[in-house]
Order: sequence, then structure tokens, then C-alpha cells
Amino acid sequence: MHYEIELRACAYMDDGNSLLWVMGSSWNTLEACRTNAVPSLLTFISGEEARSYADRNRLGLVHIMRVTDGDERKVVETGPDEHEQALPVALAKLEAVKTDAKKT
Repeated sequence: MHYEIELRACAYMDDGNSLLWVMGSSWNTLEACRTNAVPSLLTFISGEEARSYADRNRLGLVHIMRVTDGDERKVVETGPDEHEQALPVALAKLEAVKTDAKKT
């Protein structure tokens, strides 16, 4: 058994002035390039080790996955979710700017 980190896929939307970060709906397993420059899954012995890595590298919204020897995957921890909470606020601000622009 080992643990892996999954990152939420990101999509970008051009609002005409700048790029706005929008959360995607798919999750991708974190990979790292080894000494031979071939990407491979980044695995951890414990969930705490995976969480520490995610926090230390400021990965944002992640899933910590427990993977059994039979390749059964289960989410054991998620977080932090401040990016998901910020998205509706950012979209509301974008709509307000568009509304103000139409008035002038």
C-alpha cells in the first residue's frame, strides 16, 4: 500500500483583460521526473507524508489517495478548499465589471 497526491485540473478563461483561474472537474495524479528525466508517479509511505509534501510545495486543492496492492484507490483526505471558495467570488466580480462596462 502507498499514498499518492491528485491535483485538480485547471482551465483558464480569457475575460478580455486578464486570465481568470477556473477549477476543472478532473483530477490528475502528481508525477515527478526522476534522474532519467522520465516522469513517474510520486508515491508516499503514509498519508501524513503526502499531506506534508502538498503543504510544503503549496499545491492547493488536492486529494490524498490510498492505493492498495490491488490498485484499489480511495480518497482519504482532501483540502484545502480555499480555491473552490474563491471561484464564485471571482466570477461575481467579473460579472460586476462586465455590467459596469455595459452601463458606460
